Amino acid sequence: MLALTIAAAILIALGVYLLYFLDRELEENKMYLVLFIGLTLVALGIYIIFAAMPVELIKMKVLGLSMAIAGFWLTFKFPGATEMQGEGFSLMGIILGLILLVVGLVLFIF
Repeated sequence: MLALTIAAAILIALGVYLLYFLDRELEENKMYLVLFIGLTLVALGIYIIFAAMPVELIKMKVLGLSMAIAGFWLTFKFPGATEMQGEGFSLMGIILGLILLVVGLVLFIF
């Protein structure tokens, strides 16, 4: 299963690389070919991930990633304007963000 996951990650990375560095100076036929190959590699990599992993594991990883992103935002990017809210509210947001960040990373990694 680990080899399939690594192969899927390589396919997705190669597909995204092809799509990101799609040269605009290519002929129209070659540009469409590179676009088709990149999208096919990304789709094949996603299919391998969904075929190799159980759905519950994928749900847990997505939940962990979204919790980690929300926790990061609350901890580091949340506006701390004291004229709009009290001092305790920003500290509560930071504490809640740290809790979400740690729990989300644990769910995502393990």
